[in-house]
Amino acid sequence: MTYKNLIKLYFFFILVFCLKANSKNYDKKNFICADEIGPVIEFQVPNFDNDQVKQELFFKLFYNDDRKSSYNESGTMFKQSSPIDNSYFYYKVDTTLKNEESINFIFEFFPPSTLMLKKDDDMFKTLACWNN
Repeated sequence: MTYKNLIKLYFFFILVFCLKANSKNYDKKNFICADEIGPVIEFQVPNFDNDQVKQELFFKLFYNDDRKSSYNESGTMFKQSSPIDNSYFYYKVDTTLKNEESINFIFEFFPPSTLMLKKDDDMFKTLACWNN
């Protein structure tokens, strides 16, 4: 092996093993998520500090029969890392809706474009999301 090839190989290993992969930060970004009919939920991802995994969340839910009208709800959002890749985070909310007679409400947000939503014993519903 020539001297130039050894130097190239050395720099390659330095780049590969010394660079740290960081996940994209979605803190303080607004998202709207919708189904085939129209918007379902609007929320802002809270600002999570370094090791913080839990934050209070306020979000807007749209009525099923009138997607132009909405009401406000709150819950706790948890920032969780993927079990196979700790550079990727998703967010989970598990709360009870106050405006809908104590309905258990769960959603998991996989940034930047997918949200899985579940009310009570219904199946999860997949919503498309975008940054607003």
